[in-house]
Amino acid sequence: MGLLNETEFLTDRVKYYAHNPNCWMVIVDNMAYFEPYTFGQPIKGTADNRRFGPYMPVFRFGKGSLSGTFEMLRRHFEKLWDTSDAAHDHLDDRWQNRLELGRKILKGRERWFAHVHRALTFAASRQKERRRWPRRTCDERVSVQLHWKGLDNPPTEAEVIESSAGGLGLKPCQGTRIPKPGERVTLSAKARPGNPVTRSMLQRYEGKSFDVAEALDDRICLQLVKTAGAKTAGA
Repeated sequence: MGLLNETEFLTDRVKYYAHNPNCWMVIVDNMAYFEPYTFGQPIKGTADNRRFGPYMPVFRFGKGSLSGTFEMLRRHFEKLWDTSDAAHDHLDDRWQNRLELGRKILKGRERWFAHVHRALTFAASRQKERRRWPRRTCDERVSVQLHWKGLDNPPTEAEVIESSAGGLGLKPCQGTRIPKPGERVTLSAKARPGNPVTRSMLQRYEGKSFDVAEALDDRICLQLVKTAGAKTAGA
């Protein structure tokens, strides 16, 4: 924004597309210069240097080649240009309200950010990941009940916070009884989730048997019990 505001003749020649950048291209004299998005860093000692050239090669494609790469790249970027609905003025309006927009994004993605923080913290600890499949944060708050054998064991009330191909992570409700590690439980839902992805996840696990892998005051980890012919991984 600052650079554009300093060069006003460019403001009506710029459009914005609501997606993460993955490449850039410049066409000059029927020659396309194309570079995939780079994760490189500026050269040491030149903090103000915005060039990333040394970290990623630039490909050059001429118009009319047998491969047709020039025409394909041009069509790709023309589609981005034609379908953009945001110009400099629109972005300026968003910039003026960036704090409110940021709050909405953070609130809507709060659980995902919490998952990212846990994952990066775990990676920084250099511990070995014991679960084969990735864990996904639950898209909707889902209340469930855990049942296990014993007449004196009332159902445990909990909330699904994440799932994987072989298990679930739950947050037990306050005041509810928590099963012990090693106990076998089944899961039932108190209500149908509105989110279709969450609903499919719940249908896949409802009524199935789980072994309690970990049971704490703020977290219960369940590992799906394999049945004959089933292909599941550890939770």
